[in-house]
Amino acid sequence: MRVVAISNKRPTVVFGGYRRISSSIVTRALTKLYTSLLLFFPPLLANDYFHGDHVPLAQSIRLSRLSDGKVLYDFQGKTPLVPASVSKLITASALLSYLGPHHHFATNFYQNGAMKGGELVGDLYVVGDGDPLLLSEDLWKITSDLKNLGLRTISGNIVVDNSLFYGTGSQAPSFNGPSTTHAYDAPITAFGVNFNTLAIAVSPGPKVGSPALVSLDPLRQELVITENLVQTSASGRAELVVERLSLKDGANKLLVSGSIPLGAPLQKIYRSVDNPQITAGEYLRSFLAAQGITCAGTTRTGTLPPQSKLLLSYQSKDLSQILRSLMFYSNNYMADVLLTRLGAYPLENQAIAVTGTSPWERGLNRIETFLRTQIKWQGNDFNFTSGSGLSPDNSLSAEKLVSLLRTVSQHWQYYPEFLASLPTAGMAGSLGQRFLSPESQTLRGNLRAKTGTFVSPLAVSAMAGYFHHPRQNVIVFAIIQNGIAGKAQPSIADLHQREERGLAEIFEIL
Repeated sequence: MRVVAISNKRPTVVFGGYRRISSSIVTRALTKLYTSLLLFFPPLLANDYFHGDHVPLAQSIRLSRLSDGKVLYDFQGKTPLVPASVSKLITASALLSYLGPHHHFATNFYQNGAMKGGELVGDLYVVGDGDPLLLSEDLWKITSDLKNLGLRTISGNIVVDNSLFYGTGSQAPSFNGPSTTHAYDAPITAFGVNFNTLAIAVSPGPKVGSPALVSLDPLRQELVITENLVQTSASGRAELVVERLSLKDGANKLLVSGSIPLGAPLQKIYRSVDNPQITAGEYLRSFLAAQGITCAGTTRTGTLPPQSKLLLSYQSKDLSQILRSLMFYSNNYMADVLLTRLGAYPLENQAIAVTGTSPWERGLNRIETFLRTQIKWQGNDFNFTSGSGLSPDNSLSAEKLVSLLRTVSQHWQYYPEFLASLPTAGMAGSLGQRFLSPESQTLRGNLRAKTGTFVSPLAVSAMAGYFHHPRQNVIVFAIIQNGIAGKAQPSIADLHQREERGLAEIFEIL
């Protein structure tokens, strides 16, 4: 039999549990004895299930029974800490509440000119609606439909209208720092393709010492210039470096260097683009060309003229499918696009007045309204400035996250889709390679949760979600772990091990 007791500074009784033994009378007596001992000697009998390396660490942890909210375990559960990508739980639940799981985003294509025998005498306008999952295969479908509509030639330009996201045509304001080339903080736009990233494919050459093969998605060479410095090596592993340089004329230069061994499989490296609206338009141009549709003009940005005629409206996947991709792969671009779309006007069937000068600010205000009115959060002990969680300014406690997850579970209109969007321990998404040890096998396939990780400026590991227990039924939990500023930082592997071991041991004792 084991009894757990942990609180802020000196452990106190939070829950008692035991393995079943033959006599219930003896069990009750021993439980009372342990409880009494804990009251008098808590430091001696307390069991820290989330211990690890002796590195300074802040933790906020809570486990509660879903059915009635009974707290089963708590360690500084009211302490706000940096949650990293666990913040996406808030973004996803607010979107489902406002828009519903079956909402679609419409990317619209307009002709600004007459159509004469397959020729559009004028410009082709693309008006973005904030579809965060518009991929190359969607452009193939779009351009195929345009061809089926009889389009063969565009005498004018391809014009991208990003006005829905006015004021947010570059890096999302959540990122504290200079613009980078990393794919995880790509700029956000109302019309973006492939998460506003470039995919650089590298494969070995025909023999050792020969240049490797480097290629891009089909974009004009004038837009992206690639300098290949990769050599084919005899053995070892692929070591590749991609630098993105911005040129004065709006083009990008990719400097690809390193080595890849002979016979190695194709490697793909992703980098963000620094001119996303033009790049998205160029993606479209390339797929138009593949359909035999030519464009005489350039790709530029602008606002749709009022006399333009709708040519094609392309519907996104429904919101539940979009959120599954967002949560499984913790896609920051998707989260920040969706937050901005939430604040963009018009928001269908919503009469909630919000303040803010940009869609980004209004999106944040709508989410705060959701948290205070739907989730019933009170006070000022939380801070939400980033839909993706990429900002270290986000601050949440385990208590707040548990209350969010419990409240969402009571909304049958969208809870099933919300739950299905969460990665599964040891099976899929960001938890696919977690909970694989023999000690944590009871949670493998049984736990669904969103994870979050930072390595800078602090080491952060967080996890929040649900798991099923044979005696307690469904348990909702949140774990947030932060390194201490100015101190040696714990390793992410150590933080992961704490989470997995701690949850597995508590599962056994409850």
